[in-house]
Amino acid sequence: MTDEQLVKDLRETPYTLDADAADRLTALKDQNGMLRAECEVIARSKRAVVDENAAWRGKYDELQRYNVSCTKKCDELNVQNAELKQQIDYDNAANLELYNENADLRNELCLKCGQYKQAHTGACDGCRWKEKAHDGV
Repeated sequence: MTDEQLVKDLRETPYTLDADAADRLTALKDQNGMLRAECEVIARSKRAVVDENAAWRGKYDELQRYNVSCTKKCDELNVQNAELKQQIDYDNAANLELYNENADLRNELCLKCGQYKQAHTGACDGCRWKEKAHDGV
């Protein structure tokens, strides 16, 4: 039963309403109308919040997918970095081996005449072994 029907029924009853009761009933009716309006405003606000929450959820999901993508790319780059580091270590070891072999070959030439310890004083100047080493180059 609506408020208007209630007021109508009360006015049509053989019992009479005093003016105070009728005024209170009208005031309650007005208050009820205001409360309904407030409820509608709250419901609209709630729908707006739910819609905004859904939009934020979509953005969050998108960022999560992007994060997973970035993590995969970082993992791939880490694997590539590890492979490159391994290749560099291998190349450095090969270069060191070649350097040592070159030093051994130079020392072997100097050992032929035995004066390699005095090379800084010019003992190797004009050495036939040193000349042969340069001719081969």
